[in-house]
Amino acid sequence: MIQINIAINGPTVSGKTTVGKFIAEKLQYQFINTRIFYRYLGYLSYQQLNNTSVYNILEIFNNNLKLNYSFNNITKIINNLNEEDYYLIGRQGSKLSENQDMRQLINQHIRQITNGKGFVVIGRDVIFNILPDAEVKIVLFANLDTRVLR
Repeated sequence: MIQINIAINGPTVSGKTTVGKFIAEKLQYQFINTRIFYRYLGYLSYQQLNNTSVYNILEIFNNNLKLNYSFNNITKIINNLNEEDYYLIGRQGSKLSENQDMRQLINQHIRQITNGKGFVVIGRDVIFNILPDAEVKIVLFANLDTRVLR
């Protein structure tokens, strides 16, 4: 069976994660939520670097990636945090995601990971900046009332 990459975008709480995980499970593809990388940046900033400069965090993140610090390793670190730390690093990651250099580095890393095909990738910048050549692109929408209820 020929494998492809699937990119999913949409506004917050539009169902990207639910749909992406479902598709990945049915196709036996690897699921990647780009948010995990931003949370990892928040983790580096909040836990390890005591909120040092964005560029120090960027350098450490880049060095980790060069050492083949895989998506699975990053996911394990983030998923093992307690609820309070998870929330705090999420907020910090959101702040750091505003830095274009960080976004470019994360986008480049995800492109490298998905080069082998067989991935469902959801999140910010996926269709236009991370996987513009994805064989399948899905944009989800949900009305505001539905999103608020979720």
